[in-house]
Amino acid sequence: MSSGFSNQGNAVFRIPNTLMQLVATRSGADMIHGRTQTQFSRSEETRGMHGLIFSELQKYIQTKFDAKTWEAVQEKAGLKGNLYLASAAYPDGELMTLLSAACEMTGLQAKAVLEDFGDFICPNLIRQYGFLVKPEWSLVDFLCNTEETIHKIVRFHAGATPPQLMVRRIADDRVTISYDSERKMCALLKGMVKGAARHYKKSVSIVESRCMLEGAPECTVHVQVVAAAKQPGGAVPERATAAAAFSRK
Repeated sequence: MSSGFSNQGNAVFRIPNTLMQLVATRSGADMIHGRTQTQFSRSEETRGMHGLIFSELQKYIQTKFDAKTWEAVQEKAGLKGNLYLASAAYPDGELMTLLSAACEMTGLQAKAVLEDFGDFICPNLIRQYGFLVKPEWSLVDFLCNTEETIHKIVRFHAGATPPQLMVRRIADDRVTISYDSERKMCALLKGMVKGAARHYKKSVSIVESRCMLEGAPECTVHVQVVAAAKQPGGAVPERATAAAAFSRK
């Protein structure tokens, strides 16, 4: 199976503007101000990403393409041969450089990749932490309890710092999520909401009224469960635009 990536000779790839915004954290800022991807060291990062996110990113790229594509992304990111364990935590900078490499090599926008990745991994994460999810919960119940269940357990992993979510139930079929992480990865959050909806076999409308990437102090995401009757045949809408883009590569 072809990886779908093109090296295009010795062409210099440019990081999409949206990705430059997404990495405007302490580690990402260093990338903007001249430090290269290969200059990140694990010891200098104080904030970490759960290793499960890295292992799922590997699975995501291997599923969309193949194992060689994952190796190509690692090499372009300057992280060739790095192994990621679900039981460990790794610097934010490593995830950013891997995402940067994937965007450069595919030409896809960072927001689209992050949203599709979130959609991809959420059902797997729900299964991983299934012992925390009550069988009687609805999609809205799950969203309202994510912070006090899954994220609380994740924080027990040394170095792992998931974002703090404030979820407010507006109605039985509607919630508002406030997100103010320095990572500014609200696209990943929206994708994970889509993935959770897919797990619960529900359709949702997602509207972001405020975004940190546009200067707001936090991101505000409104989630509305859409009645099946409003969808033709009750079908769940297709996944994020990136999914179609990946399939065409």
